[in-house]
Amino acid sequence: MHPSPAVGLLAASSTATTTPTTGLGPQVTELVRVNPNAHDPSWPPVLIFCVAVVVLGGLFAAVVFLRRAWDAGHPPQRSIDG
Repeated sequence: MHPSPAVGLLAASSTATTTPTTGLGPQVTELVRVNPNAHDPSWPPVLIFCVAVVVLGGLFAAVVFLRRAWDAGHPPQRSIDG
């Protein structure tokens, strides 16, 4: 793998005279290539799947709970013939 042109530029600038900078901005200490189509390593697919399972399970439990609470609060209608 060939060194990037920036490495040559940084190496050339380090051999130049050492004069203090005026502080016009942050110094570049490392150049990193960024791939805009790369996956974000902070949320791996397994974690997303686990979150989806927990959320869907919570929704299912809430629906079951609310149906049971509704049925308990509204007893079945008795027929007049009974």
